[in-house]
Amino acid sequence: MALIDLKNVNFYIRDGFNSDDISSTTTDIEPIGETTIALTGCTIAVPVGAGVKFGTDTEEYVVVSRTVPGGTAAVQTMTSVGSPTGGTFTLTYDGDETSAIASDALPAVVELALEAIDSIPNGSCTVTAAATHYEDGNLIFTFSDPLEGAIVDMVLDASSLTGGSGHTISTTTPGVLGTTTTAMVINALLVATTSGGTATFTGIKIEVIVGEGNLEYTEKKTRIFRLNRGNLNTVKNDDQEPMDVTFAFEWEYIKGAVGATRPSIGRD
Repeated sequence: MALIDLKNVNFYIRDGFNSDDISSTTTDIEPIGETTIALTGCTIAVPVGAGVKFGTDTEEYVVVSRTVPGGTAAVQTMTSVGSPTGGTFTLTYDGDETSAIASDALPAVVELALEAIDSIPNGSCTVTAAATHYEDGNLIFTFSDPLEGAIVDMVLDASSLTGGSGHTISTTTPGVLGTTTTAMVINALLVATTSGGTATFTGIKIEVIVGEGNLEYTEKKTRIFRLNRGNLNTVKNDDQEPMDVTFAFEWEYIKGAVGATRPSIGRD
């Protein structure tokens, strides 16, 4: 067992998405300074946050939004037996919980509370009400790209509501994500034209920041050295063998690199 003092270090990892074999042709030779890129022949739904390079240019950009036609929005509905008369509730999406929401909050207020959590990108969830607000009837949550095809059931905490009963939230329309990408917006101005006609996508880049934590590692394989015959009690420099190493580390916080989605790294 060994301990390495590792403070204030940044390193990057990528998720498993990889489409190096897909070459999507830009419809035009996009000029320097452009951020909106038109695509043809792109037969995947490019993930928001994916990296992209054009032609033979080595500059890498990040996809911050994309146009994926043909998808179907996902819908979840919040209902109750009888009408609530006061109090608050919270909603949890993919492990992220909103702040307390008043029972008579207008749909726009509920929408802002959802967009304030990391797992719901701005503009991807629209909240409407059967009447004015939850005290008057159901709340309807419509999830659009990029969440429409990867919807997660929200969890409702109605323990602080008064009045009504049987408060529930359920998916009433499963979403379907489109299977092609016709355009995308990148995070920075093009530094070279996209001549060459290809866009190559790579996985979402995540930045891990080690604050005041330490890195601990354990060697699983004993390392064997051969004696250097010309110098007793020493080993040959070239007699190095590979070894299996496992790492366990604690970090102060992590964040997504510019343009990336929220990291989902466990803190085990």
